[in-house]
Amino acid sequence: MEEIEGMEVLKSHLGLTSNSSSANSTAEEVENNDLSDKSVSNVIEEDLEDELSGVDFNVDFAVNGVEDIWKINLRNMSIKDAMKYHFPNVEVAFMFYNWYAGLRGFAARKNKILRNKNGEATQQTFLCYRQGYREEKVGSSSRKREPKAQTRCGYEANCRVHIEITIGRWYIKYLNDCHNHTLVDEKYLGMLPAHRKITDYDKFQMDNMRKVGIRTTHVFGLFAHQAGGYDKVGFRQRDMYNEVAKDKRSDLSDAGAALEFLATMSCSDEMLFWRHSIDENGRLQHLFWCDGVCRKDYEVFGDVLAFDATYRKNMYLCPLVVFFGVNHHNQSIVFASAIVGNEKEETYVWLLEMLVEAMGGKTPKSVITDGDKAMRNAIKRVLPNSHHRLCAWHLLRNAATNISNTRFIPKFKQCMLGDYEIDEFEQKWENLISEFSLQENIWVLDMYAKRNMWAAAHVRGNFFAGFRTTSRCEGLHSFLGRYVNYENNLL
Repeated sequence: MEEIEGMEVLKSHLGLTSNSSSANSTAEEVENNDLSDKSVSNVIEEDLEDELSGVDFNVDFAVNGVEDIWKINLRNMSIKDAMKYHFPNVEVAFMFYNWYAGLRGFAARKNKILRNKNGEATQQTFLCYRQGYREEKVGSSSRKREPKAQTRCGYEANCRVHIEITIGRWYIKYLNDCHNHTLVDEKYLGMLPAHRKITDYDKFQMDNMRKVGIRTTHVFGLFAHQAGGYDKVGFRQRDMYNEVAKDKRSDLSDAGAALEFLATMSCSDEMLFWRHSIDENGRLQHLFWCDGVCRKDYEVFGDVLAFDATYRKNMYLCPLVVFFGVNHHNQSIVFASAIVGNEKEETYVWLLEMLVEAMGGKTPKSVITDGDKAMRNAIKRVLPNSHHRLCAWHLLRNAATNISNTRFIPKFKQCMLGDYEIDEFEQKWENLISEFSLQENIWVLDMYAKRNMWAAAHVRGNFFAGFRTTSRCEGLHSFLGRYVNYENNLL
């Protein structure tokens, strides 16, 4: 009878009606109102949690935003006092709990949300960032890389917020603040991702101050002064620099200025050739250009082409691709340049097609690159009649990486650069493989399959203008480094 009376009280609190006083009819009524997944005792326990939460929706305990949270002394607040506050939505409630967590040495994250039959959210659970256990991955026992340190420890501390339908306010229904792990020291809390959030208003303030010439480090100092200390800002100076870099990457103004500059240059140089492409978001993706001097040099000296894309020192960290060769004085000359958004095969196909178009359809007799697969495939597609040679320096470096025996390197170099006939090369290669027992080595088998791209015995008869490596390209990148750095934009 006591249990039945308790259920009648609970049903009255939930706004349910009953036409029977029996325990069976009461249980059926609870089931019909989407409570079938909870036992009677659990329902009564949750109702008691509501009664003990301490919330009376007093206006003095209303938290409507970050300004209200700043006014609350969360550092010395007890659990009972924390459960007196109420919020307009889940976002503000989570912000409150996350600040509460930060002052106690941990960070919060959102978990499952409960909805009623109309799809409306009625309850949200917040957890500590170390709740749960890491999932075991398939094949994790055979992985070569060391696994990251365990951060999950499976404790049950959490915070549940519930909505009071009648007034549309959220309140803390349950709060467990017992942890089974060491809490983070206050000076390291800013390293936790949950405590490194820059709000839209902070970004707005930062942008306005930077526009009038205030440096980012001074802007951060102002935020710290307004918040009452660097530990209360909510993010770190590094996060501000990341936001600045993100804005610069997404800003199209300098891309438009670069295109306008090339259009202006074409008025004074009728032979200037430039093309660009944009991605699905309307942003500049690739930019290719060459002036009249470059096109004339290619017309005379374009039989041998070399290019690389290892230079990334610009504001957007985009690869800079330089196509170059040598003149009759054995001096390096530039044929064309390009800035690309990535180093995929389709990107190099687009670049080579632009190069052939700019040079009036003339294709090189020989091309020298490193062993990049995307480059190799693009050359096969666009320049099928050009002989592709791999850089000797990159091959020797790869040999040192894939073959642990140091005596292999000089003998491999002899096979690669030695002036042998094909039969003599084949014999020396078989001796090399037998000497070091490399018959099953995948890298060695792959290199032999590509021997016509690196062995002097197989490339004889093709003109390379003395090229064996792309070291000239590395030197050219070093030269450009005097003028280009991470502060330079596209223009």
